[in-house]
Parts: sequence; structure tokens; C-alpha cells
Amino acid sequence: MESIPPTDEDLKKLAAEAADRRLKGLTDEAERGARDIHVADHMPIKRFFYAAKTILQQARTLAGEQDLERAYVLLIRFSTLFVEVLPTHAGFKTAEVADDRKALIKEVSKVLEEATLVKSVLRSRYLVDDEARIRAERS
Repeated sequence: MESIPPTDEDLKKLAAEAADRRLKGLTDEAERGARDIHVADHMPIKRFFYAAKTILQQARTLAGEQDLERAYVLLIRFSTLFVEVLPTHAGFKTAEVADDRKALIKEVSKVLEEATLVKSVLRSRYLVDDEARIRAERS
């Protein structure tokens, strides 16, 4: 008995599921990388702010070079680091770093917008790639 060939709608659905899994993998990698950073109170918070700025600078450089997967990972890593991890440091809310903290808080909203845009582009690319791969596997 012959199997019924998948419809275009079926292929698109499979491709969307595969694309979403790939994006979730990137997001998980980014968040895990940020959460694995040990924020020790005996180290100056400015050192961690510098690290966050460096991550952001590298992400934007990679985005400019169209290395969107790595750029996305670093954009999410920056956001997770700044929103979830750094606030656990005893020096995070001190007056000494208020200006740096405020500047980075403003950056977080921009970074989340950038990450959303990059994610959208990646998802579009993944849909095309995954649909082509699935079609090739089925033929």
C-alpha cells in the first residue's frame, strides 16, 4: 500500500516546527550561558558591567557581519545577564554605578527589539531551509 504524499501545508507545518526547535535551542544556549556566570560579590560590579558591554558590542558586530545565529545568542545572553544575573550582585544598586546601570537598562529594551528582529530573520531562513530539507528527504 502506498503512503499518501504530504501536502504543502503538512510540509510547511513540519518546517515551522523544525525552525521553532532550532530557535529554542539558540535561546536556551544563550540563557544557559548567562545563568552559568558566577556573580561573586567580592568582584567589582563594574567588571561585570564591562563584560556585559563587551558581549553587546560583539553581538552587534556579528549582526553587522550577518552572523545572525551567534549575534542572536549574544543578544539574548546580554539581556539575561543584565535582567536576571547581575541584579544578584550586592553592588548592583549602589550609587557608585547608577549611571552605568541606567545606561544598560536603556540598552536592554533596544537589545530585546534587536533580538526580536534577528529572531524573525532567522526563523524565515530556517523555514526555507527546513522546508527544502524535508522535501529532499521525502523525495
